[in-house]
Amino acid sequence: MTKHPVARVKFSSPVGYDGNLFWLILFLIIWLPLGLVLFLKNGYIKHKSSRFSIYYRGDWNWLYFWAILCFPVAIALLVFKGVDVLEETY
Repeated sequence: MTKHPVARVKFSSPVGYDGNLFWLILFLIIWLPLGLVLFLKNGYIKHKSSRFSIYYRGDWNWLYFWAILCFPVAIALLVFKGVDVLEETY
């Protein structure tokens, strides 16, 4: 049995997604506004030892509904209800 060398990560992608990738890709292709809302809910950005994500103060179901029906209303909901940027350190 041979030993394999230990691999080190040279570059880690700064963007990630915690949800189901199938639905994200499907909706990004079929209906871009809904795909963007899905990414806002489950996506994150890594920077050094922090991970940043978005927390929407309203109901996600209404945001999905308006992203399907009329995307400018979904943007207005994001602006008026407000979002918080969460930072997790690890």
